[in-house]
Amino acid sequence: MARGTGILHLHTGHAHALGLLALWKLTQRPKVIVSRRVAFPVKGWGPGRWKYRYGVDRYLAISDAVARVLIGSGVRPNRVTRVYSGIDPVRFRQLPKTQGLLSELGVPRRTKLVGFVGALVPNKAPGDILEAMGSLSEDIHAVLVGTGPLAADLLRQRDGLGFRDRVHFLGYRRDVPGLLPWFDVLCVPSRMEGLGTSVLDAMAAGIPVVGTRTGGIPEIIEDGKSGLLVPVGRPLELAKTLKRVLTDQSLSKALVHEGGKRVEDFSASRMVEKTLEVYHAVVSGPE
Repeated sequence: MARGTGILHLHTGHAHALGLLALWKLTQRPKVIVSRRVAFPVKGWGPGRWKYRYGVDRYLAISDAVARVLIGSGVRPNRVTRVYSGIDPVRFRQLPKTQGLLSELGVPRRTKLVGFVGALVPNKAPGDILEAMGSLSEDIHAVLVGTGPLAADLLRQRDGLGFRDRVHFLGYRRDVPGLLPWFDVLCVPSRMEGLGTSVLDAMAAGIPVVGTRTGGIPEIIEDGKSGLLVPVGRPLELAKTLKRVLTDQSLSKALVHEGGKRVEDFSASRMVEKTLEVYHAVVSGPE
């Protein structure tokens, strides 16, 4: 650790553990700040719990939901500050639309697309979208962008449901901002979510969003105003809500309008400003 370093900001769970280990024998240690981005409970009762209770001057939780998890795991409330993750909304307004997605998928121009962007993992619950497709008309297709351990299971689920032609897996893509404008709605069916920056990306790109009432998602989406919320693990209700957005153009336009305004509260510049405020408070606070 360089002499005179005032702050050590650790951004991942591994960095958290390694950072505390590196500081173990220092007599003059910097202030330690740890960012926490997931809403999973803190694991274990040994070293896992220890590293959250000791050695850290401030935790930056990306949502109130994450802050509650930290406090529930034994972190003192005065050591937790919520700083929302932010995006650059302009980035999603200036990038060109990916060419010919409908042609790439081999579907008619009238096809409506329900988009999903994220890791194919249990807490993201992409399988709920496949279940919901059974209650939606055949001109509505689902497009899942991302990779993960559930990929093979999801392919089997899709084929077992008979949706080979209506559910499309694009895998990892570098052109996600350009794909978003093709979606008629973004679906975020998560069972657990620290915040949900894919929601912010869609709002910035002018796409209506349907998400679940879990983690930090309701902190972004004002239900019925800047998006629509459904209960966790309810594919039939998810389908009903997606259908509302896809068939009610006035509702869709209203959600897009309010979502565009809402995303400004989650800008990268605001995140930087709030993070700097925490830096100053931690450095000038009591030893």
